[in-house]
Amino acid sequence: MDHLSRLIQQVADFLDRVLGRTVSLILGVFLMLVGLGMMASVVLLPGGIAVGVLGALVIAIGMRPRKDDEQRA
Repeated sequence: MDHLSRLIQQVADFLDRVLGRTVSLILGVFLMLVGLGMMASVVLLPGGIAVGVLGALVIAIGMRPRKDDEQRA
């Protein structure tokens, strides 16, 4: 039973790392595309710049190494 619980814990840790980064990548790209679309209109230009930068920050924060990864190395 101990082996099974360790296996489940390892699978859960892997999914947490992969899905968290995948969701941040998808959300960041979506925000950047929305910001790019908003920049096509002069009226929405300031908001589009802000949304695009926010999307880039979401990608950058999501792709940085986690503290758990640094401690394992």
